[in-house]
Amino acid sequence: MNTDKEVNPITEHSSFEDLEKLDWNVFVKEVPHGQELWAEIEEINKQGFMHWAKIVHNIAGEKDAETLKTWWRDYKLNLNDFLMDMVVEAVRLEQSTIKKIKDLLIQLQTLCIELQEPIPNIGSGTLSLFEEQAKLMECLKQYEDIINQKKSELKMLQDKQEELCKQLEEEPKMKLKYPPLPTQSELAKFQQYIDKLENEKFEREEKYCALKDEIMELVKELGYKPKDDFEKKVMTSNKAYITKNNMERIEFFAKSLKEIMKQTKEDISQLRVKIEDLWKMLDVNLMDRDEFRTHFKGNSLATLDALWLEVKRCENIRKANIKMFIEKLRVELKTLWEKCHCSELVRRQFKYFNDECFTEDLLDLHEIEIQKWKTYYEENSNLLELLNKHRELWQKGLQLEENATGPDRYKNRGGKLLMEEKERNKLAKQIPKIEDEIRVLSEQFREKNFCSFYTFGNTPEEYIDHMHLERENNRQLKLSARKLQRENTMLTPAKSSRNLFPSTSRAALTPSTPATASKRKIFATPSTDSKRTKIANTPISRSKTPRVIPKIKITHTHMVLPSQKRRSSVDKSRRSVGKCKKSRVENKENHDINNTTYTEFQSDLSCKKNVRSTILPGDILTNTPCKPSRGKRTKPA
Repeated sequence: MNTDKEVNPITEHSSFEDLEKLDWNVFVKEVPHGQELWAEIEEINKQGFMHWAKIVHNIAGEKDAETLKTWWRDYKLNLNDFLMDMVVEAVRLEQSTIKKIKDLLIQLQTLCIELQEPIPNIGSGTLSLFEEQAKLMECLKQYEDIINQKKSELKMLQDKQEELCKQLEEEPKMKLKYPPLPTQSELAKFQQYIDKLENEKFEREEKYCALKDEIMELVKELGYKPKDDFEKKVMTSNKAYITKNNMERIEFFAKSLKEIMKQTKEDISQLRVKIEDLWKMLDVNLMDRDEFRTHFKGNSLATLDALWLEVKRCENIRKANIKMFIEKLRVELKTLWEKCHCSELVRRQFKYFNDECFTEDLLDLHEIEIQKWKTYYEENSNLLELLNKHRELWQKGLQLEENATGPDRYKNRGGKLLMEEKERNKLAKQIPKIEDEIRVLSEQFREKNFCSFYTFGNTPEEYIDHMHLERENNRQLKLSARKLQRENTMLTPAKSSRNLFPSTSRAALTPSTPATASKRKIFATPSTDSKRTKIANTPISRSKTPRVIPKIKITHTHMVLPSQKRRSSVDKSRRSVGKCKKSRVENKENHDINNTTYTEFQSDLSCKKNVRSTILPGDILTNTPCKPSRGKRTKPA
């Protein structure tokens, strides 16, 4: 499109002589319809001229030539002026159109600058001015629509950014300058920033609502009342205040309520325990206690205040009867010391136990000491309970060993021997297991507290080793005592005619070698390190010596009287049974008394015929039972 074409300055006073001379042949080629149009105009002009000339000739006639010349001259001038006016008007229209096109181009250039796009190439040299003008107007309208759309979009984004930043209490980070209008990529980045702000707003609203729900639950449970306008807004308004400052304040509000709740629960728990102790100390009526518990439940601040008042009331009553309460605390402290296995040395460290100056400070010291040992017991209850259980099972095991060697062990009524045997087997499994657990817990205590655990002045390891060593020493002492008793019994003459047989007591059946072990092994040797003493357990094999009753030859050299015959018969019976007893003792030479089983007891009775449980006074029967003697062993009279 060329708008710089120069046009001759034609005015209404111009004539055709002033115009460019045009070639008819060239004109016909440039203007295809020009020749046809000219033929029509030529015919019109010809007809008009002929009509005008005829009329003028009729008016002036041929004789008035001057008038005709004047009219012809006027006709040519008028025709020339008319045609010239037509040309001038056409030139004016052309110039006006060109000017409009220039203006449109300027506007289009401005729009392209705003859109940051190059000016489009509209049309070519073949387009007329009107076509170019129409094309430019169409393109200009399209660009204006694009600009208006972008302006509207930009305005909407800017307003949204301003609103979001105001709600979030943040400064806008993206500021697009106008003009020129932002490009499509810049608008896309701006939209991403707006989306980010919207996500931030949504997250804050969610967080605000969650914190508010949590706050309302805490407020309800605590019975909390707002302290300032912000707390009041949070608790009463449905609007979400999501500015940065408000989010920090609501987070702090929720955190402070959690801390208040936690502290309130701890205080209430401690106060309830303290109140229970005070009620117990003061012997408060049970109905009054239940009424107070029912009325003040939960973890509200009102409950906390009520508990403080109750503690204060009970403490005032306690102060009025301080001596009686200190004595009660001392009884409780003794019980705790016993539960915690405290030695006398540890107990004496509390030097206020025997103080007779009954004051509030003394009461507080006793309460502190009781609380200390309560905490100690709670932290080490597993170890203390295991030690108590071990001591209980140990005593039970010793009692079973004592029963196994007692004189009445063969009174097997109701399967007592079998029940004791099962109990011994059970203890033989339980005691070593408990000892291992005690050692593990003791080591854990040592690693945690950097000191040893003590049970009545000894470490658990020392206590276990001591128990095993004491049992072994007692067993050795008993074996030695039985050996000595047996030796004394063998050398002591008979003192009673009714003690007819050797004793079957534990002393009589104890072998000469004391280092024997029992088949019923309840207490396993403790597993100790190289520094601890090892206790040897050597099993004893059964003696395979057959039971042989020695033959006794008796020679009579005189007449036997009836009474003497009866005595002789009794003596023979005594000697026969005595031989049986002697054989049984010999077979037990290498056995400890703990090796006696129920089967051996049955086989031992096989050598006794017609055994009874009664010796008739005054007339001792020939068949006397082989009953164990509780006294010293005596020879037959």
